Amino acid sequence: MCDKVKNSMAQVYFLYVGQCWHILNKCT
Repeated sequence: MCDKVKNSMAQVYFLYVGQCWHILNKCT
């Protein structure tokens, strides 16, 4: 259970970072 929560947290985090990077890329 703990592992599953950790995994989904990491997924959300990387998704968020990926979106930020995409936006930054667009701006540059």
